[in-house]
Amino acid sequence: MESDADNGWLPGRMTLHVTMDRQLGCAFNRPRSFYVLSAVFFLTASMSGCGSGPSAPSAAATITITATGISSKEVHIKAWNYVTFVNMDSRPHAIASDPVDLHTQCPPLNRVGLLQPGESRETGTLNLSGTCGFHDHNNTSDATLQGRIVVE
Repeated sequence: MESDADNGWLPGRMTLHVTMDRQLGCAFNRPRSFYVLSAVFFLTASMSGCGSGPSAPSAAATITITATGISSKEVHIKAWNYVTFVNMDSRPHAIASDPVDLHTQCPPLNRVGLLQPGESRETGTLNLSGTCGFHDHNNTSDATLQGRIVVE
């Protein structure tokens, strides 16, 4: 039996078509464009039944920290999005999930962490519905530096 290399074909290039032609006893005299169009048709047909996948997460809200506290005490976002925190204060703030000292209510919030003045950072993707409380871990008792993200 001849190998693909004997026919001038490189291994892995249209091997499927060459093998099918040999098994069916067909002469290998079709133009290359036939195989390219066949491959395009096959891929298009096989992918047409696929639904679109989930869209990439996006920043659904921005929370700004100033000298007077958090700009939005509560924001509502759709699941599979994230929130951007911006520190516009002159001092650093460390954003963490509630409860204080455990930070387990919404672990993706802990990604924000320490924000120096002028810095911004996103939470991780918030994919579970529920309420995510957060606080400034440097000022745990300051109610102006506490808030909630409601994930719908």
